[in-house]
Amino acid sequence: MSIKIISAHAIFTENALVMSQRLNIPLEKDFAPKPGDLYLVFGAHEIAPTLWMVQKQMNNQFGYIILNTEQIKSKAWCNKYYIDLCRDNPVFQYSTFLSNEIRDKFKINPYSFFIFEFLGFKKEDLEITEEYDITFIGAKSEKREKLIEEIKATFPDKKIYVDFEYKNNTPVDLSRILHSSKIVLNIPFYEDNALETHRINKALSCGCKVVSLFSGDDDANDFYKDYIWFTSNIVKTLKDEALLSQPKKTYEELIQIMNPKTVPHNAHTIKTIHTKLLSKVNVDEKKAD
Repeated sequence: MSIKIISAHAIFTENALVMSQRLNIPLEKDFAPKPGDLYLVFGAHEIAPTLWMVQKQMNNQFGYIILNTEQIKSKAWCNKYYIDLCRDNPVFQYSTFLSNEIRDKFKINPYSFFIFEFLGFKKEDLEITEEYDITFIGAKSEKREKLIEEIKATFPDKKIYVDFEYKNNTPVDLSRILHSSKIVLNIPFYEDNALETHRINKALSCGCKVVSLFSGDDDANDFYKDYIWFTSNIVKTLKDEALLSQPKKTYEELIQIMNPKTVPHNAHTIKTIHTKLLSKVNVDEKKAD
């Protein structure tokens, strides 16, 4: 009857590790639930049918907290198993904007909020063999491809790294690429989206400058403007060396602001959810007797 963290996708491994350290909750590789167990799940959309089926087979004798990482327009929200998981279990969100969208469309209310936090690899501990002026890592889309081609044509002398296939999805590999990059681009996959803070926070943790198109979340745009460069024209901003030389707040400052707002509340909320789960399991066991 314990609390555990699991990650169903390599891209969230680092976030799961840091959350494990912050909350003193073990990170599990194997998924073998027992009655009374509570799992905090990163990337639940990747294995939603399995998570849903096992919970039903065990008659809801264990529980999940779904750490939602997916935009409202993601295919995850077309997956009935993922939707049911989020309806049947507590959900933590990383964005109030996204939370409101999910509440309006699916009537799913958040129990709390979390941030994407990273380990903070040091450049000197990584084998850096290349240096890049501009980097983009993310799934391929027509909009992203078109903008990257424009950037390459505008800056033929710049060394540009692009990964549309998530080839660098382990913490070490991704950190190595980002630590070798001066500027990281945030090009939203969806229009009017929540701000993609996973990409942004990881880049900031590696000391990169981040140039981003505006998201659909005005509050997040306003908060992150002290940390990154927002623009409606990435090419124009990349040309403005004076603008990009202006200082911004660091990843460490971001964490110092956000952690006191999230970590204590989440620790209390998780404990409360687990206590209620244990109470339910005990009642069910007495009924069975």
